[in-house]
Amino acid sequence: MMEPRISTFADAEALREAVAAVEERLAGRPATAMSHEEQHHLSRLAASYLHTRGAVRVWWFGSLARGRPAGVHTDFDFAVEGLPAAAFFGSLGTLLQVMPLPVDLVEVETAPPALRARIFREGIPLQE
Repeated sequence: MMEPRISTFADAEALREAVAAVEERLAGRPATAMSHEEQHHLSRLAASYLHTRGAVRVWWFGSLARGRPAGVHTDFDFAVEGLPAAAFFGSLGTLLQVMPLPVDLVEVETAPPALRARIFREGIPLQE
């Protein structure tokens, strides 16, 4: 059962609590055993956190977003637009500590053109 959707997070602690609830539902299964619905839910929670840090837009992209099964080298791929430079590494650090799988965070503004095109073409926009 999914928790109610949370539109904003006041701080990283709220994100930690939400992720802990999902991990509890995993009941000892590895994070790679999460369903696509659970992955999408965690992506929305991470996007809400990134919005509170100043991101204007957030996309979830990559293999998990496309619904591919998670494996040992799987990670959450997020692209952000408008995230203040001063908040980038702190936000990434929090996500790396809290999320049950590694996280890659890409600034759309500085991404190579081919990656930016792929994000816009394949990425799932995550609203606040």
